[in-house]
Amino acid sequence: MKDVDTFFAQLTPKIQADLSGWYGGGAKLVDAPTFHTRNWSYFFRYIVQVSGTESKFILVKVRHTEKMKILQATVNEKMGQEARDEHKTLIMLQSVFSQEENSSLVFTIRP
Repeated sequence: MKDVDTFFAQLTPKIQADLSGWYGGGAKLVDAPTFHTRNWSYFFRYIVQVSGTESKFILVKVRHTEKMKILQATVNEKMGQEARDEHKTLIMLQSVFSQEENSSLVFTIRP
């Protein structure tokens, strides 16, 4: 878990720095993120308080191979390229679905 704590300590300030651009000046993170391990990825889920009554969520996904630690995954070129390719695909999907009547099928994708 030390790797996770180290990554979290590096990631959170970067997210905090971008919050006002994404959600406005009053946005703030609520508590520490939840952390989930999957077979091929790690997930951090942050709750963002946007206003007194509205919350948003930020999901951070880190791809990895089997038994790869999170800090290894963040510097692995193959994992980085796969993540960039997946991000491009999500952007394309968002573009297609945002033009549909029910655009809530795909939500905002940010780098």
